[in-house]
Amino acid sequence: MTAVCAQYGHNEPMLGCRCGIYATSDRAHLVALGYHRYHEGEMVVIGEVLLWGVVIEATHGWRAQYAYPKSLEVPYEIARLALALRDEYGVRVRFTNLLRLDDKEDQW
Repeated sequence: MTAVCAQYGHNEPMLGCRCGIYATSDRAHLVALGYHRYHEGEMVVIGEVLLWGVVIEATHGWRAQYAYPKSLEVPYEIARLALALRDEYGVRVRFTNLLRLDDKEDQW
């Protein structure tokens, strides 16, 4: 994945701009922001990513120019996507219950 700034058209995250591919430093922060939740008709997949190019560190993670999945977690409800994601990205894909992440017992 390559970042492109929708406002100014550059593809590198810059200080003073909010563009880039966002990644959080840990699962707890991801859960606190609610990114693991989904609604009818939405598909949510979470995982670890590799970041490179211009990478700007923030309080709870980073904004990057480039990202690629390292591993993915697919909810049981959309299990049909697991094999396609594994084949497309060549990474480990596991099933998870994303709704249980609110329990704070599930950790990476």
